[in-house]
Amino acid sequence: MPKKYLVTYDVAETRPDPHGKLLDLADEHGWSSYIWGETSGKWFHLPNTTLVGEFSTQSDAKRAFDALVAAVSEEINRPIKVTRFFLGRYTESMFNSDLKVIPSKT
Repeated sequence: MPKKYLVTYDVAETRPDPHGKLLDLADEHGWSSYIWGETSGKWFHLPNTTLVGEFSTQSDAKRAFDALVAAVSEEINRPIKVTRFFLGRYTESMFNSDLKVIPSKT
């Protein structure tokens, strides 16, 4: 059963700046910059350079993050160096954000 993982990261300064592309391609690699608020029924935007995803193992989450970084490097035609990161599993969280998205009814 998949578990939720959170990764927060810093990257070395790169031109062009890779942050926008990291967010653009995150979904393709199982990561999102939004987290679902169970009690509020809204999506909350996570702080910059923080992503959340569901993976079977921590190793799978790390591989997905590495694949995301590699895809962005290829997209911007420059290597991206992750200078530090924290990747952890969580079962309970508390969060707030200045950007909340209420899902539309389809």
